[in-house]
Amino acid sequence: MDERRNPYVILGVPYGATRGEARRAAARRSRELRQRQDTPYSTEDVTWALHQVEQVIDDPASGVEVFRVPAAPGILDAPSGHGLFNPRAVPMARRSGPLTDEAFNGIRHRAVASVSKSVLAALGPHVSCWPPDQEEEGST
Repeated sequence: MDERRNPYVILGVPYGATRGEARRAAARRSRELRQRQDTPYSTEDVTWALHQVEQVIDDPASGVEVFRVPAAPGILDAPSGHGLFNPRAVPMARRSGPLTDEAFNGIRHRAVASVSKSVLAALGPHVSCWPPDQEEEGST
């Protein structure tokens, strides 16, 4: 088996899918291939994947080299609430004094200037100002 391909990923079915699910998925992928040109798989890939899935159904020991996603997809989700793997946030002690209004306004001004420069750099050729500058008006 080509180690770069996983038949379950190609067909878009979970590991352990039934023969019917695999065939429906193969038909769906084949329709996609006929309708779109930008699919990552070819008709040969879909046919190969269907054959591999059906072979695993017929002989479960033949599918050992296929990478398997956990049987319970939610097992890798972060737990809700607090616990060992999701501790409570602990606020840190302040290491600087409070900001003056002048310092806060300076930070805000630099942030606005930085964002404005980024936006104008990205959209500059597409942006026109109104009313036009006097210099531009006189040069045209």
